Amino acid sequence: MKHDLARRLWWLIGAIAFLAGCGGGSSGTQSTRGDEQEQPPVPAPTPIGAAPTTVSCSGADLSAPTTLVYVRSDTGSDAGACGTSTANACASIQKGIDSCAAAGCGVVVRHGEYNLASTLALRNGVSVYGGCLFDGETGRSYRSVVNGPPDSPAVNAASIGSATIFQGFTVRAADSSAPSNASIAMTVTGSPGLEMTQTRLVAGRGATGMANSDEFLNPSFPCMTQPGPLSTDVAGSFLFLAGAWRWQPSVASAVGLPASGGPGYQGGASIALVLDAAGSIDTRNVLVAGAGGDGAAGGTGTGSAGGGAGGNGGPSIGFAALTSAAAALQVAVSFPGAGGKGGAGGNGGSGSNCTSANGLRGWNGLPRASLDYTAIPTWFEVLAPGLTLGTNQAVWGANGFLVPQGDSNLCHYRYDGVVFWCYGGGYQASDYRLLMGSDGELVFRSTPVLVFAVGGAPGAHLAMSAFGSIALINPNGSVAWSWP
Repeated sequence: MKHDLARRLWWLIGAIAFLAGCGGGSSGTQSTRGDEQEQPPVPAPTPIGAAPTTVSCSGADLSAPTTLVYVRSDTGSDAGACGTSTANACASIQKGIDSCAAAGCGVVVRHGEYNLASTLALRNGVSVYGGCLFDGETGRSYRSVVNGPPDSPAVNAASIGSATIFQGFTVRAADSSAPSNASIAMTVTGSPGLEMTQTRLVAGRGATGMANSDEFLNPSFPCMTQPGPLSTDVAGSFLFLAGAWRWQPSVASAVGLPASGGPGYQGGASIALVLDAAGSIDTRNVLVAGAGGDGAAGGTGTGSAGGGAGGNGGPSIGFAALTSAAAALQVAVSFPGAGGKGGAGGNGGSGSNCTSANGLRGWNGLPRASLDYTAIPTWFEVLAPGLTLGTNQAVWGANGFLVPQGDSNLCHYRYDGVVFWCYGGGYQASDYRLLMGSDGELVFRSTPVLVFAVGGAPGAHLAMSAFGSIALINPNGSVAWSWP
């Protein structure tokens, strides 16, 4: 009994000593509960502009940017010096890009929806990462969704020469509403430093073609019953205007006819990506085009004039390559939508001497996963050998029209009426005509005045380029003369 009591006493003394040793510390304090866990150390505050470990963006390497600017759509604000932390995030992606002080800065965009009032302009050397999780959020496949403005590309990258990443976004272009206008998700111009990955570009629907007017009957041709012919251009074309590539519709051509109903315009295109130069658009991107717009109907022929041809349907193109280098890129998975429907031909007029033919329906739009625009014919015929274009009578080309004016100017107008150039002029107002002779000579003159004459081989025709120039093309395809 005594031995048992002694053993118990020694065990109690040892237990007390063990507990006292475990609870000791430099401060002399002890835990009052034996089951409490030691708390982890508090992390040091994150310096402004540094990437906290709790932010992740679709697997992006956030150690590459020298500084970061934060953007979130739910609680962010563009007021003041925003973007210095997740708590002080900017509300818009453009504000985040603009807040980067220098190249090497990165913009991290929390998942959510971002509605744009104007095209999002990427900036040289400023990488933008989407689908980000802030402050310990968890989840998979979250996206930052960019909704573009109407009748403008959703995103534009221009003159990106330094390494610039665009990653982890879904970009949606709005349906176009302006007649004959295109819906384009993203344009890339002169940007060998741009690297795009893990991004979905989705174009909206192209707009319906712009309507055209009826035409009057030229009194010199009292019985001109032929309808205006169809346009052979189903892809449209691109012009570089105001620092950006802009898609231009074709119009049904009134080639060489003294009078007919006005031609219909092509429906607007739907294009996911337009590109002339980029560093890398890898195969982890997805390009989706919407439906092309329907072509406009041709105008009614007045008097005995034939009906105007209907406009072609707008194309639906996943990837539009504007240079051979761009066409060589292995860009992504690309899907076209449906091409627009061709516009109906206009009714033919019925004069006192004869009844004219109705115009032809336009071609349906072209659906293509990708299209190399450099492979499209350079010149489109607008005036065949032996035909004459009268004063103030328009001949329609790829994206505009040519008019011999009574003031002695031969002028080329864009499809919306903006003048590209005028040639000639300086003579008294009169009845000036443009004649494409079967002998290959192109002459612009009135009865008493010769404004100009240029010669080609017999059988040459007058042609117009997709970029607004005219040329005299010989039967063998060589250019005998061009302007400007």
